[in-house]
Amino acid sequence: MDFSGIDGSAYQIKGSLEPIPGGEGKTRVAKSGDKYDRTIFPKRVDGGEGPVIVDVYSVLDAFDVASAPRAHAIKKLLAAGLRSKGSELQDLREAIDAIERDIDLVVQRDAIRSQVIDEMVK
Repeated sequence: MDFSGIDGSAYQIKGSLEPIPGGEGKTRVAKSGDKYDRTIFPKRVDGGEGPVIVDVYSVLDAFDVASAPRAHAIKKLLAAGLRSKGSELQDLREAIDAIERDIDLVVQRDAIRSQVIDEMVK
């Protein structure tokens, strides 16, 4: 599918646009490629216009999400019910499980840091 920007630039999107169920008129790219690719119309700092294709991994990287459970939860939430694996409810429950695991890791990490600091002060 081709788009033209206001400046006449051509943009091409792989696949065709399909409605997102319950998305109130929003669309997504329908294609056989990466299930986490999405076409967005971002606020562009380079002065350009038009859609770009991003994947969830680029978004996670842009927000410096280093925790594996947190990244997994974000992916589940962004694509809840949109993939062919499981229902929306299952994806939401799995996101909660991943967040709870991330909380456990943060609590463990903080406890170890506190213990190390206490030993250094002695």
